[in-house]
Amino acid sequence: MLPERRAESNMNNGTSKNPKYNSQLYASNDEMQRELNLKVLNLLEMAFTPRPTEDQQFLDIGCGTGDFTRDWLLPRCPPCRRIVAVDASEEMLSYARQNSTHSNIEYDYLNVGEDVSAFVAKYGKFDRVYSFFCLNWVKDLAEALKNVSTLLAPSGECLLAFPAWSPTRMLWRKMAQLDRWKKFAKVFEGFVPKSQDLEDDKARVLYLQDALRAAGLEPSTCELLFVRPNFSKPETYIDMQLSLNPAFALATPEEKEALRLDVTQEVLKWTSEGVYSARPSLYLVHAKNQNNKLID
Repeated sequence: MLPERRAESNMNNGTSKNPKYNSQLYASNDEMQRELNLKVLNLLEMAFTPRPTEDQQFLDIGCGTGDFTRDWLLPRCPPCRRIVAVDASEEMLSYARQNSTHSNIEYDYLNVGEDVSAFVAKYGKFDRVYSFFCLNWVKDLAEALKNVSTLLAPSGECLLAFPAWSPTRMLWRKMAQLDRWKKFAKVFEGFVPKSQDLEDDKARVLYLQDALRAAGLEPSTCELLFVRPNFSKPETYIDMQLSLNPAFALATPEEKEALRLDVTQEVLKWTSEGVYSARPSLYLVHAKNQNNKLID
């Protein structure tokens, strides 16, 4: 059994180690992310090198509640020994183990921003690494990509999709400016990636290219896709924002109601032109591991 690794937050100093989620709220409001994930898979699933063996193992980093891994990723993968699906949130993993079980999927804890050597010793290397909407939660993208390279077998491949500039992070910073949410300011800022603050789209692409190069990952696809948020169902979008908000699970019931009101007020402004300081964008990467040295 894994030792308990709760997504802890020390409210005395406002710092946060791992995000803490309401997994049920997230599972009920992940449709928009799922749609983008499927577009990415449909676009690039044929880009992987065919390997006619069922002994392969794949890794899904940031599996969340596990429904996407089981219901959409696994059916699109070639026959394999297993998918190891990991997350840095014990709440998410608990939900996944209870609601998204499959004989070919094993759920486990992994924070891709931390040392992964013990995880590699436990499972070995992976022929493929998938990650959707996860690497934007890591402050040090270069270190996370080096860990992806470490997790990959020689000539293994990865498919990564994650926000480069996100209105969600813009929202968190606006919330942190309000007196009632200042105590969460460091929690919010702890999950804002460097790409959020880069000068423009060109700088964001160069930042990713440099990090991939340093990690020994050779991209065949390295793109910045522009995503227009769907406001056709504002309540769904608001609930999605709350499900991703690192302060929501830490707040008291009274604070949750106040946070919902503040998030709603801000999100309803997003339908106006010029409300964003940058274009919402998504990194899309398909890359091969160029580091062929095996770890003993």
